[in-house]
Amino acid sequence: MPACYPDGYWTTSRTTCFNHLEQEGCRMSAQRESIEIFRTVPLCFQGDMITAKEGEPVAAAILATHPDFTGKSPVSGRRRSPYCMMGLCFECLMEIDGIPNQRACVASVRMNMTVRKQIGTRSFSAGSK
Repeated sequence: MPACYPDGYWTTSRTTCFNHLEQEGCRMSAQRESIEIFRTVPLCFQGDMITAKEGEPVAAAILATHPDFTGKSPVSGRRRSPYCMMGLCFECLMEIDGIPNQRACVASVRMNMTVRKQIGTRSFSAGSK
């Protein structure tokens, strides 16, 4: 089993070390050279329960388990999927916890979230936010 240290000392290759950290539930932060623990949480997508890493972008979690489209254009009906992954293009709009038009690439995964594809235009009702 390789030994990995946050101060940059490695007893084996970096790739092996990252694989070991991933298996142990850790990930290396390149900016701070520290080890962070993540927790796997349940997420409901289109009625299916999936698991995702808490704090990762919702779009990344969805694409990792369902590499299909995440919505349809309200104008043309074309399939849409996350494109820029930084909140600029609005191709990743989804319904998150009952609120439509949420950018899935900037929303973070939380415990027991409910995420649905956004098909077409947003529906307005007295109870919508």
